[in-house]
Amino acid sequence: MNKTTIKKWIKRLAILSAFCIFIFICLTGLIIHALDEGCSQIPEKPANIPQSAVWTGECETGHWVNLVEIHDGKYHFMLYHVSNGALMLDADFVFEGKSNCIINEDNWQNQILSYKVEADWINIRGGKLKLVLPAYGGEYWDKDNGAFIWDNDNIE
Repeated sequence: MNKTTIKKWIKRLAILSAFCIFIFICLTGLIIHALDEGCSQIPEKPANIPQSAVWTGECETGHWVNLVEIHDGKYHFMLYHVSNGALMLDADFVFEGKSNCIINEDNWQNQILSYKVEADWINIRGGKLKLVLPAYGGEYWDKDNGAFIWDNDNIE
C-alpha cells in the first residue's frame, strides 16, 4: 500500500465513524424522547369530574377545568385535581386587560390553555382570565380566612 491509498482509507474510516456517531446520537435522542412521551397523554378523568371538563397543563401539575356558567361578564370555573378529582378551586374569573378572545359556552373548551397552582389566572388563547376574590371554595381556598392556603400563615 502506498501513502495515497492509506490516506484514502483513513478518510473513508473518518467519514464512516462520523456517520456512525451521528446515527448513535439520533437513536439516543429518539429513545429518550420516546421514554419521555409516556406523560404527554391526557390523564384518565376521575369519575366525579363533569364530562364537559377539559384537561390543562402537564402530567403531574395540570388540572381538569370546567366552566359552570358565564354571568355578569364573569366566568365561573371549577378546577379539579389531576388524579383524585378533588375540587381544588371554585371561583369566578374575568378578562385581564383587553383581549380579542371571545369565550362562550360553545367554544370555551378550545380556549383554555393552563392554570398553574399558586397563580391567580387561567391562561387562554389571546389573553388571561384573572381570578376574582373571594373564591367560592375548593382545597386551595381557605374560606375561614378568605385566602389561599399558601397565603395563610396559620396553616402548617
